[in-house]
Amino acid sequence: MRKFEIVSMLIAICLLSTFLPSVSAGIVQGISFEHKLANSKVLIRTSYWSDYGNGTWKITDNKNLWIKLEVIEQPSNWTILVEHMHADCTIEATSQTVDGILQDVMDDKMHTGTQEGFYVSPKYPYIECFSVEGYSKWLIDAWMFIFSGYGAGGATEERLTEKNLRDEGAVGSEFTIIYDVLIKAENESYFHKEIIRDNFIVYYNGQFQANIGGQAEYYEEERWILPHGLEGAVIILVGLVFFACSLAIDENKHPNVRKTFMIMGLLLIFIGGVVAFWGIHMEKVKVGG
Repeated sequence: MRKFEIVSMLIAICLLSTFLPSVSAGIVQGISFEHKLANSKVLIRTSYWSDYGNGTWKITDNKNLWIKLEVIEQPSNWTILVEHMHADCTIEATSQTVDGILQDVMDDKMHTGTQEGFYVSPKYPYIECFSVEGYSKWLIDAWMFIFSGYGAGGATEERLTEKNLRDEGAVGSEFTIIYDVLIKAENESYFHKEIIRDNFIVYYNGQFQANIGGQAEYYEEERWILPHGLEGAVIILVGLVFFACSLAIDENKHPNVRKTFMIMGLLLIFIGGVVAFWGIHMEKVKVGG
């Protein structure tokens, strides 16, 4: 029995050790995109990850976003340069009040010499680090504009804290990365430019996810809610059927039947209207962005 318990514990530890890294390494693994340029003759992979902390993300903390551009495939003797890289970090939120607020920006290009950009090839990738400032000037100014009585977003002053950002609907950070890529074939005298654009979100749980729409997935909107609207509509529909049947009945042959159907129809229509609007109220709902 003792041996069985020891073997079982060893198996459990092995399984746990293989499972835990896959859970905690989400933010380190980051996200990657592939881009085909020059009529699909050039294949480039862009990758993003952070050393901030496994499974966590905080908007108001200083943190690093690592950026890597790799040439996977290219024709021989072609020259590829990253002439310029621009990165934006904004707030991703379910509320339009804070969604899209700029937090930090970064630009990278050659500042000296005659070379037009950073040389990249299957052997030499482009690597950069975007050091995101937690309490940046952009974020502080935007927050004060909204919540100090001067903006349209609010009339009372609130401190800029992580909790208040979450209370206003913040779900993480959105990053937009744009590269100006210069490409020159072997028999060409000049470079031509192509653009790579990546857009993704880092959520509070550290999960990287491509931002397909390029905007907030949801935003809040106040709408009238009819909790019993469907039931009321069904009753009204039955009432209309009764009323339509009363009109089809010959009044001379079946006057009482016609009258009964008509009264029943009108009564059901009235009851359906009462049921449909019973409990109507205004409520904030999430709408697709």
